[in-house]
Amino acid sequence: MPPFRPTRTDALLAAGTFGLIVAAVATHDPPVRATLAYSFAVGFGALALFSREWPVPALLATALGIVAYYGLDLPPIGLAAPVAAALYAAAQRGRVAPAAAVGGAC
Repeated sequence: MPPFRPTRTDALLAAGTFGLIVAAVATHDPPVRATLAYSFAVGFGALALFSREWPVPALLATALGIVAYYGLDLPPIGLAAPVAAALYAAAQRGRVAPAAAVGGAC
């Protein structure tokens, strides 16, 4: 199996995911545990980066990450920013059932 090499689109999705979450956390007043929230932003960006190669694990990890994020009562970031890239990648790779299940659960 050839080594995984992210495409430019993968990198842009990861950067966009990271940027949207950072912007949502940065504009929350007052900053509540911002370091932890920014750590989640890095994690969600990394999951978006690898979602094309491993769509279902990235999708499930993203969904669990969202549950953990909100379980820790961190600033609101919405659901669309973290999960959009993973849902798209799973559906595009033919993993429609897991994408529909996670999308419906979210």
